[in-house]
Amino acid sequence: MPKLYHVDRLGKLQAGQQVELQFKDAATQHRTNRAELLSELYSEGISQHGWEYLLKENRGDPKQDTSGTIELLAEMVRASRFPEKPSRFQSFFCFRTLSEARRFAQSHQILVPASGRPAVASTIYEVESAPSVFVADMALLGLGACWVEALLYLTWYWQGKPSKNPQWEVLVPLPATVTRTVKGNKR
Repeated sequence: MPKLYHVDRLGKLQAGQQVELQFKDAATQHRTNRAELLSELYSEGISQHGWEYLLKENRGDPKQDTSGTIELLAEMVRASRFPEKPSRFQSFFCFRTLSEARRFAQSHQILVPASGRPAVASTIYEVESAPSVFVADMALLGLGACWVEALLYLTWYWQGKPSKNPQWEVLVPLPATVTRTVKGNKR
């Protein structure tokens, strides 16, 4: 099993925890049409990331949610052109090295809007997973200058190609195990 590193920006993990697909029944708490579609698309369940983008209703106005637009577009490109790749909505996100995880933790803090301070200090965890992970350049997750450029970037993402300044992430199919907290990693 590869040793990977996850940055917990939400403060929801702990050492020894098994991270699994979940929310199989979450869709049934919503409208029937949602439940039917999610059951059809993700019958095994979705990850926390999937829930954040597919079901969480207070994300804000979908017309203003650029990251949501990118996630949906990325999933559409994957499903239509790279169905053998793991869905981002069913994955756990990690980094190959501790230095990559630390860089991400420093540059992607979740801030409290009023103060601009970190909402939660990010914790870096060591993670073990099955060997069938997918590595991609998250710098390619953008809209570009036009829609065709966005599709091009997302195609390169699913092909595993690098951008000019790659930021590698590892999509880990679930389940995965959070093995330990990395010492001295609060950011």
